Amino acid sequence: MVTFEVTPATMTLPAGTYLFSLKSVEPDTEPSKYSDKPRNKWTFVVEDVIDLDDDTDVDTEDLVGREIFQWKNQSMAPNSTQYAWLCGMLGKKSIEKGEKVDSNSLVGKTYRVIWGDKPYQIQSTGESGVSTTIIKITPNKTAKPKATRPAVEPDEDEDF
Repeated sequence: MVTFEVTPATMTLPAGTYLFSLKSVEPDTEPSKYSDKPRNKWTFVVEDVIDLDDDTDVDTEDLVGREIFQWKNQSMAPNSTQYAWLCGMLGKKSIEKGEKVDSNSLVGKTYRVIWGDKPYQIQSTGESGVSTTIIKITPNKTAKPKATRPAVEPDEDEDF
């Protein structure tokens, strides 16, 4: 008899907003069933759960520390997912033609991620469906504390 158990590494994340850190970006060496184009394998780690979209009985502590893998075409065309991610991670609306971005400058940083369902259609096969993926990614900008003025002590000789 074989017993199967679903582990956190093989389960998907519920739709919501998260903090992910980027662990690595590497050229993918495995062939894709969808395309012959080269891809990059992006590895993220869930650092925190900000908000889940629906009522779920998932313990958010079980999600923290989970590695998330995403494979993306290496294209840097303005309509590509990889381009959109890099713009988001850099906090830019666009990347100038000829500009180079070293993935090492992004690794180890934390990003705010909206995770959810996204429809897709594969041009080469016509296959379509919905995948659970990164919808939007932006830098994690922590709020800076507001500058406060030191309290002014009243002069003991003054009347109020």
